[in-house]
This record gives sequence, structure tokens and C-alpha cells, in this order.
Amino acid sequence: MWARESGTVVTELPSAAPLRTAELSPEGILLTATEHGVTARQILASTPAGG
Repeated sequence: MWARESGTVVTELPSAAPLRTAELSPEGILLTATEHGVTARQILASTPAGG
């Protein structure tokens, strides 16, 4: 995943099976599909250290 504004990679999602598709909703729900099924994960913004 990358930040839209800068294009900087912010995280990676390792998968045992090749990803078929991935979509991120405006609410922060990441849907991924592999040959084994579909998964939904909620992506939360991190807080800066000391904040």
C-alpha cells in the first residue's frame, strides 16, 4: 500500500497465495481476494510517537 499524495510505500501485505485483487474503501476497509478466499481487514491510522 502507498500514500496517495506522495506515492511512498507505507506497508506491505504478505500472502501465502497470489493476490487476485485488492480494494481499499474510503472507510479504511481492505478487501483482498486470493485463490483461497476473500478477507476484509480494517486499516487504522497510526498515531505519531509521543502523540
